[in-house]
Amino acid sequence: MGVTKVLLQIEKKTNQMVQLLTALDETMTWYSIKKIAIDLNVTVSTARRYVEELQSSLPIGWEIAQQAYKGIMLIKPADQSIQAIIQSWITETLMFQMLELGFREQASNLQTIAQQSYTSIPSLYRMIRKANEFFEKDGITISKSPFKIQGKEEDIRTFFFHLFRETEAMTKVFPQDLLAIIQEHVAQLENITQFHFSFTEKKKITLFIAICIYRSKKKKHITTITPTQEDVDHSVAFMIFSFNRKLKDLLGMSLPVEEQRFLSQVFHQYTSRRVSGMLDYSMIETVEGFHFLADRLGQIAGTNLKNNNTFIDLMNRQLRFFSEKNQQKDYLYYDDEKLFLEVQTRFRSLYQQVSLSYQLFDRQSAMYQIESEKNVVEMVLFLVSIQNNLEVKKVLLFINKGPIWVHFLIDLLRAKFHRGMEIQIVDYIDDLYTYDMRAVDFVISDTEVGKLAKPVIVIAPLPSIRDFNTIEEMLVKTRTKEGYHIDINQDAKRTIQNNYMKN
Repeated sequence: MGVTKVLLQIEKKTNQMVQLLTALDETMTWYSIKKIAIDLNVTVSTARRYVEELQSSLPIGWEIAQQAYKGIMLIKPADQSIQAIIQSWITETLMFQMLELGFREQASNLQTIAQQSYTSIPSLYRMIRKANEFFEKDGITISKSPFKIQGKEEDIRTFFFHLFRETEAMTKVFPQDLLAIIQEHVAQLENITQFHFSFTEKKKITLFIAICIYRSKKKKHITTITPTQEDVDHSVAFMIFSFNRKLKDLLGMSLPVEEQRFLSQVFHQYTSRRVSGMLDYSMIETVEGFHFLADRLGQIAGTNLKNNNTFIDLMNRQLRFFSEKNQQKDYLYYDDEKLFLEVQTRFRSLYQQVSLSYQLFDRQSAMYQIESEKNVVEMVLFLVSIQNNLEVKKVLLFINKGPIWVHFLIDLLRAKFHRGMEIQIVDYIDDLYTYDMRAVDFVISDTEVGKLAKPVIVIAPLPSIRDFNTIEEMLVKTRTKEGYHIDINQDAKRTIQNNYMKN
């Protein structure tokens, strides 16, 4: 049963007037006053009074034709419906006006309502008691002292959404300037997202947003709502965040996080049947916290990521599938998760920086919670590849085995790592200790040396796979701790290496 039908059961006279108008509209022939009295279960005099009241409330172009011995007939334009008249009657009932006052929170006691409506307190008590019998199933009740609507905020908003929609009361309840802002923005979003909302859907979306804004301004907030992939997609999130930005610009207010999540669930029912494509940058940049995350990760990578298509695609996928409950076991987890664990171990510092960035993003974001092992590792691998392509590392090569060995080692390093690598060479140990280490990132030596101001990788007697792995990591590090000495091939020095890697 609709909300308006419940209201009509409470408002007996209005209900009888609606029955009379509906009968006249459906009969389309003469209708005797006596039959009206029988159908409405009222006296003939009451039936006549109802007909007179109906005649006086009809809009221009409508009339009640009367003929002796025949009765009455409704005359109306062929292209018009009785629905608008019924809706206006319902909005004029005392029950509707009480509910509207409860929605607006503009009345605190029944005495005030009784005085303004010329109704007795006992009559109001009876109406409220009867209304609560019907509305309790919708999760709301009307409190008498103080007078207010009680229930979960989500249920209250849903109830009034149906009430205002069924009575077409949106323009009566909400300011025109607010509705104009919402309607204009919904139209803009429709063009951007290509959702092609129907006229009815646009009205529903506008009404629900207006209700949320009004209640939020009254400090009536939604309780905690956990975002799920079933309730949120990119285009929905874009619409919510974009509209929130519009509110900040035009009204100086913004919806709290839980309000945005609640709206996203409402929007989802209108967008779930539509296919939405992947976001481009113009849409993904509206995601709250995205600029912060892109800037932070860009600082780690040493470049601006906001125009990097690979970064946008990666973020797009992570945002789209942020809440998958059963994370797909992809290449990161093959072979007893060796690759996953290797990334965590080899790039521990970078992993921690990325993980912290994701945590900070999740705190800012109303919709998305993307911090997960898989997402962090994928971003680490991406940043490593960015650093590999961007950075030209300055390496100091200390070799004491002659020029042939020097040339061989340089060719080997450049062939192995395929990157810009500026290699500087010293031949004498004294030159090594007096070298300005601020000009290099790390040192490669083919013999044991003392402690230096930059990390040292000792390759002796020949470069091994482990050596190459260590050099690879040094090439992608953005920050190095000074004073560490790494000798891969001596077991006694491995503890030092592990400590370095952990930091």
